[in-house]
Amino acid sequence: MTRRNESSRPPTMSVIDLRYQTEPTSAGRRALHTPQAGSLLRETRKRLSMVEITVREALPADVPFLRDALAKLNDEMETLSGAAGFRAEGFPGLNIEGCLQRDSFLIAVADEEPRGFLSIYFPYPSPDRALVRPRQMAMINTAYVLPPYRRQGIASLLLESTEAKCRTWGATGIHLGFIEGNVAAEAAYRKAGYVTTRRSMLRSLD
Repeated sequence: MTRRNESSRPPTMSVIDLRYQTEPTSAGRRALHTPQAGSLLRETRKRLSMVEITVREALPADVPFLRDALAKLNDEMETLSGAAGFRAEGFPGLNIEGCLQRDSFLIAVADEEPRGFLSIYFPYPSPDRALVRPRQMAMINTAYVLPPYRRQGIASLLLESTEAKCRTWGATGIHLGFIEGNVAAEAAYRKAGYVTTRRSMLRSLD
């Protein structure tokens, strides 16, 4: 699936977005509002709007990108959750090669460079672990867009590609989750047609 970015694209649907989590300094605010900074930002957005984005299956050559992206995602999750030591993704011993064999990874590529990814598995829950009769549901395990390339429609395209793939699998629905308090992610997923069906809780034993 391929799309050309449009400058009027809605906000990204990436799982983690910390744009509103940090407060710039006074000097930073002044720098961001200079004519030079504004001109550079407009030029960058114009250039990115002309880039063709393609979504494809992950390849073994994507492992270094996935490892680096998962590390960045982990740092953002740790900050957003406010829980020291909370490491749900990208831990040092993660066997990404093994995950590539079990799960489906979709990679968003622009200018021949990976810009984001989404991993999904099916069916969910696994039939051998379900205590109730499993439905034909898929599960988005992880989704991430590199910070410099957010608000360009990349995550939206990943979600659309995922839905198309799940339909070919015969899935009747897609589950996903995100950290409590990630208001931007919740709003974006709802806009894509997702609805809240349950809440999950965590207690750290550290």
